Amino acid sequence: MLRPRDDALARARDAVRSARERQLRGRYAEATVLADAALVWARRAGAEPERTAALRVLGVSLWQGPEPAAAAAHRIRALLAEHGAGRPAARLALTGPLAVLYGMRERWAPARGALDLTRATAMELDPEGGALLLSVLTARVESLAGRTRQAARLLRTAADAADVLGVGPLRDAVRWAGVRLLGDAGRYGEAAEWIPGPVPHAPAAGRDGDGRAAWPGNADRAAGTVARIAAVRGDAGEASVLADLALEAAAASDSPVAQAMVRLDQAEVFRLTGRRDEARRAVCLAGGDFARKGHVPGVSDAAARHAALASAALPFPSASASPPTSPSPSPPTSPSPSPPTSPSPSGVPGG
Repeated sequence: MLRPRDDALARARDAVRSARERQLRGRYAEATVLADAALVWARRAGAEPERTAALRVLGVSLWQGPEPAAAAAHRIRALLAEHGAGRPAARLALTGPLAVLYGMRERWAPARGALDLTRATAMELDPEGGALLLSVLTARVESLAGRTRQAARLLRTAADAADVLGVGPLRDAVRWAGVRLLGDAGRYGEAAEWIPGPVPHAPAAGRDGDGRAAWPGNADRAAGTVARIAAVRGDAGEASVLADLALEAAAASDSPVAQAMVRLDQAEVFRLTGRRDEARRAVCLAGGDFARKGHVPGVSDAAARHAALASAALPFPSASASPPTSPSPSPPTSPSPSPPTSPSPSGVPGG
């Protein structure tokens, strides 16, 4: 018979493993419930690695999942106050997602504060890996502020750092994030150059154990962007199949943002292939998905795209064109020497 501590540790590890599985499948609400359970068992067992692992799942699931951004940020602040003091690894698991959630609400000063805390903690734990992580997270916040060039530069830096560290899968994941970023901006020629390896085609997507499309590597992260690229190149059939596969994968997730992004991909494929009414409908659905998350830049972008389609204007007239950016009055990079927020004694940014 297991002793109480051993039983609690086994339960914590099992819950973390199950939570990670759900997270990988895009079932973020389920992952959150399991990670909460793992956190309880980890505390009972006094198991710090399992505590940190559970907090990592919670941070990502609250960021990516269906919890509205404002409520998700509030929950992460509470987790930081409860678990962050004296635990740098736990802080690092939460401050990055918190920065992105603030960006979703266009709260740039708290976003900078969370990035500052992420920077300080990452440098304390792992300077090389921390710099890479910070570049990716800052790129996320920059992209939310409409600063595509700065975000792309940061992702390039992160991909190069991953290459130097010999972490090929991470490098490819960062490059796919760049494909997504540049595709969203209508810079399809540049997006195609970022694709690691040959451009994937529809037949390359097999099926996983649940019967869903399963792309090689990390291609699923930008399958909708690859669909846009196919449409720009004039292959309407390929673009339509790829967009449908991307939509199918997003529908299996409970992430409003993932669903919204794929709806925008679908809308752009419709626009590029002359199906304007269908494009407007897809953009409307994307706006609803962004609204469910409380994703302010996404709602604004969907509204602008819908207005452009309604007036027959083409926001991105060619594959090489770059859309105008709308930088925030207080962009999230180049923080002042002292943190821009006034954190509480617990070190939790924002409020």
